[in-house]
This record gives sequence, C-alpha cells and structure tokens, in this order.
Amino acid sequence: MNPLILLGIAVLGNVTTNIFLKRMMAGLPKDLPPSGLALYALTSPNLWIAVVGGATLLLAYVASLRTIDLSMAYAWVTSGALFVITLTGPIFLRETLTIPKLIGVALIIVGIVTISAASRAN
Repeated sequence: MNPLILLGIAVLGNVTTNIFLKRMMAGLPKDLPPSGLALYALTSPNLWIAVVGGATLLLAYVASLRTIDLSMAYAWVTSGALFVITLTGPIFLRETLTIPKLIGVALIIVGIVTISAASRAN
C-alpha cells in the first residue's frame, strides 16, 4: 500500500483516539470518585472507539515506517493530527477556532512541506 495513504490512515486513527478520549472525559460525572474511573472508562463506548483508533494509528504508522524516513512519518502523523483536530475541534468538541489557531495551522502546513521537501532531497 502507498505509504502516504498509510500515513493518512494513521492521522485519522490519531484524531479518532484523541477526540473520543476527550469525549469520554467530558462525560465523566463530576462526583465520581477516583476508584470509579476505571469502571466508568471500561463501560464507555467512547473508550472503545478510541482503542480502535489507537490500534489503527499504530498499525498504519508502523507499516509506513518500512518505506518512509522516521522524521517524515512522525512529522506527518503528529502535525497532521494537530491540524485536523484544530479544524474539527469546533464541530466535535465545541472548541473555538481563533486567529492564533489558524496561524498555527498555517505554520504546521509550512513545516510539513519543508520536512517533506528535505526528505525528498536526500
């Protein structure tokens, strides 16, 4: 499979994991004692969706490392996930999208393009 497709799948797995872990914790009852956290987490569908997302992330990421430099793969997966989460946070997590966040996303894109160009030059 094309390694860039694998990296895209890894990014989606990373995004899925983080969004559903956040949703699980947002639904955590405020009066829940720490001892009840494990039971709450294990019975939460959000946790299990996050686990599948995490497994997808790891499998696709590791498979992409067979043919892509670690520096490029890591940059794509972490920065790509940050990019997607920043843009989808207002939809899924009711977060605000501000001008500084948009500037940060633009800088992430510049960084990914720069690292990709440097990797291709080698």
